[in-house]
Amino acid sequence: MEALTATVPEIERRVLDHFPPEAEITKVIVEGAIVKVFSKNMKYFVENRSEVAALAKSIRKKIVVRCEQSVLKKPEEVERYLKAATAKVDPQREKLFKAIYMLPDSTVVILTWSPKLYSYLAENGRQELLIETGWFPEVYYILPRAKKALLPLEYSCKVLMSAYSDRSSFLSNAATLVHRPVLSDNRWITTTFLGGAREVGRSCILVQTPSSTIMLDCGINVGSYREKFPLFSRLPFLAEYLDAVIISHAHLDHCGGLPLLIKYGYRGPIYCTQPTRDLMLLLFKDYLNVCKREGAPAFFSEREVDSIVIQTIPVDYNTTLDIAPDVKMTLYPAGHILGSAMVLLTAELGKEKHNLLYTGDFKFGKVRLLSSSPTHFKKIETLIMESTYGGRRDARRDQATAEQQLLSIVDKTLKDGGKVLIPVLSVGRAQEVMSILHKAISQGELSRVPIYIDGLTYQASLIYANYINFLSSSVRKSFKETGELPILSDYFEPALGRDKLDVVGGGPCILLASSGMLTGGPSLLYFSLLSDDPRNTLVFVSYQVAGTIGRAIRDGSRSVRIRLPDGTEKLVDIKMRVYSIDGLSGHCDRLQLLSYVGGLRPTPQQILVVHGEAQKAMELSRDLWHLMRAKGVIWATAPYNLETYRLDRR
Repeated sequence: MEALTATVPEIERRVLDHFPPEAEITKVIVEGAIVKVFSKNMKYFVENRSEVAALAKSIRKKIVVRCEQSVLKKPEEVERYLKAATAKVDPQREKLFKAIYMLPDSTVVILTWSPKLYSYLAENGRQELLIETGWFPEVYYILPRAKKALLPLEYSCKVLMSAYSDRSSFLSNAATLVHRPVLSDNRWITTTFLGGAREVGRSCILVQTPSSTIMLDCGINVGSYREKFPLFSRLPFLAEYLDAVIISHAHLDHCGGLPLLIKYGYRGPIYCTQPTRDLMLLLFKDYLNVCKREGAPAFFSEREVDSIVIQTIPVDYNTTLDIAPDVKMTLYPAGHILGSAMVLLTAELGKEKHNLLYTGDFKFGKVRLLSSSPTHFKKIETLIMESTYGGRRDARRDQATAEQQLLSIVDKTLKDGGKVLIPVLSVGRAQEVMSILHKAISQGELSRVPIYIDGLTYQASLIYANYINFLSSSVRKSFKETGELPILSDYFEPALGRDKLDVVGGGPCILLASSGMLTGGPSLLYFSLLSDDPRNTLVFVSYQVAGTIGRAIRDGSRSVRIRLPDGTEKLVDIKMRVYSIDGLSGHCDRLQLLSYVGGLRPTPQQILVVHGEAQKAMELSRDLWHLMRAKGVIWATAPYNLETYRLDRR
């Protein structure tokens, strides 16, 4: 049978044959799904971008061009160029950048704490620098006060440089696997649910064809000990025959099981956006630090974290890549948190194709910092979607109403002389709430009081600054004009390392701290310190998983037993006021879920509803079928964990 994809040598030969001698190509390397071309004449490729685009379209591969190392200018030349650029845009300032040279890839990672220099390099300077020095520039913004911190971005560069040989071998092996011949005559596609079906937590889905096995997400259940991980044990040797793992976003219920999968022996590619990679590293490193500090056993080590860096292939939105011999992948914005993605898989089934859209967690509606989810695709046969707020009793509340409710609660508490504790997921809801508070204070709607940021929230916000190009167009425009990001203004005071008694011992204030479900972290300690004062207020702004302290309080408990960081247990009587605001969630409400499916073009033929409590998932699947069957939906269901569905039979 004829192979569906060219082999690595065939791809390399085709690229070499395409360009004329003046292109001065020295070598072509296929790394995973990406073709990397090295040349001594970068000017040729800058002036002939259309040729590269035409070839990429012809061979259906992403092509990147880098300068041959032997003709790269010395780092001093790069520094000279950057200093000259600084003099143009910010002449009164001293050095405003630091550079990390990734020599094997002829790439320079530029971190600048000057908004003006960032904008200049992003718009004009990258091409100039490439032509003048040969170094391909990747430009990132960092907050001035964070310039001495070791950000996950820098940590990744450090790991990749020290393990360059391992990384090269990994990418070479990945390329061979992706471009191996497809020899099976069988044409089918199935999906199996290892977690996240009729529950919130441990999201993990297998998509299989005769030639490929792909995992969508690999999360944990933060509210359960006995059912914490996906059901890996039901599939012996799973780590050995997986072709790819795709992580939709960096929340633990979608990525927390990844280190365990690595520990079990998975050595293949991990696909996600670059912000997702960095946010995952932040979460995993923090987990190890907490375990070390508390003397608790960890289920993975720093070795697995470094392996994740080596095995991750970052992918931009709207970029289509081959991830298996018969499967392509495209990521789209999900609007949930920074870097969150919807995943479109296109499987080649003989002369036909099957398109599966996995939403992950998504927001179909306006949010302050991110772009909303897309609704138009070329083709969709199967939709796998979340149902966090898909139940019939989940009331609709728009963003404006929810924001006003939050501000009213905060304003009343502060006027009463109390303190407001907002437990937040360190990534996502924290930054959205910070943006709301920033606007309210700037416009005089809220008195300026100390707003303390504790836990991972501040560090996660620094990563938001690194990836301005992943934020909404309005935020990017505002940053270009003012050089400011609302979530990093001086309204917010980092509380990391400060004594919690000192923080709560002052006057009225606002506290944003992780974890968002009071499962641990500084939010739990603040809660124990503030709960006995009726002037204080606890405000939940994110989903509370069953089995967590946050869920118990939200459901009405006025007394809870907690375990403090020092290991002691404490019975807490709750005298503070408690509110829950659903409209600020990063998930769709029920109406948005229904509207999203109703607006999808084309209409999917089959829908599998996951990531929701059993009743909510069942209600949403039934209602979707009743509403959408006239438009072409053949069936909709809420699967159980361990169920397998064949998707190509309709």
